[in-house]
Amino acid sequence: MEQLKKQVCDYIESHEEESVKFLKRLIQEKSVSGDESGAQAIVIEKLRELGLDLDIWEPSFSKMKDHPYFVSPRTSFSDSPNIVATLKGSGDGKSMILNGHIDVVPEGDVNQWEHHPYSGEKIGNRIYGRGTTDMKGGNVALMLAMEAIIESSIELKGDIYFQSVIEEESGGAGTLATILRGYKADGVIIPEPTNMKFFPKQQGSMWFRLRVKGKAAHGGTRYEGVSAIEKSMFVIEHVRKLEEKRNSRITDPLFKGIPIPIPINIGKIEGGSWPSSVPDELILEGRCGVAPNETIEAAKEEFENWIAELMMWTIGLLKIR
Repeated sequence: MEQLKKQVCDYIESHEEESVKFLKRLIQEKSVSGDESGAQAIVIEKLRELGLDLDIWEPSFSKMKDHPYFVSPRTSFSDSPNIVATLKGSGDGKSMILNGHIDVVPEGDVNQWEHHPYSGEKIGNRIYGRGTTDMKGGNVALMLAMEAIIESSIELKGDIYFQSVIEEESGGAGTLATILRGYKADGVIIPEPTNMKFFPKQQGSMWFRLRVKGKAAHGGTRYEGVSAIEKSMFVIEHVRKLEEKRNSRITDPLFKGIPIPIPINIGKIEGGSWPSSVPDELILEGRCGVAPNETIEAAKEEFENWIAELMMWTIGLLKIR
């Protein structure tokens, strides 16, 4: 066993430069949600070079839309393929899924970046760009590990499934699509950035949308209206108190040292149509963390009940959707 481990490690170390070049190429191919095909094409090219069996398909919105764990702002995944590559074993061992996502978070204001977000620039022992750690770097590490196994002629007992999925940053529809397609295994490794530590437990998440209702009026007589923006401040504060309550229950030592194990984040606000008008509606959208031993259904129920408390003194002015 030690000899096999040494073979694999030696191969990986001797192919570091090639892997860095491959990672830089992946980073330079922008792959935000809805624009993953270019980066996936690069992955497909690499997997074919390794001689792996490939399953490439575009996830079906119609097959996922009614699933309780489906979350995505998209209604079509056209030109956004999922990829599963299979390294077959002899059939009498346990199987493993190696899962990584190809999509990256939008870069925001490019002028605020010290290094261009899609440069893949290497300075010293660091590479810069969107996806370097989250998580194209992890994907390249998975592919290099599989390549090392193949080139070292190591025969496995169980199957390995490498998955390069889309749409992780917007709710995980890519991985859900692989599950619905029938891909299951005895174990899973997901090389998200963890500072090289093992995370056997991880928070989940659900998205929410709150619609705050006010009463329109002219800005010159704003006292005749009810500002949805001002009301939303109470809503945000109420949600922050829920975050404190939910996190006070987290006692698992694995989360020790993490300031907020299951955050609730409000990431989008939309409201108002004219500077001189009292806004009659505002929409808050956000993400609620779900604890490892908690179901999404339980988290949703607590969230809804918490908002319902606020509605007791704002009846008819706050709606959940």
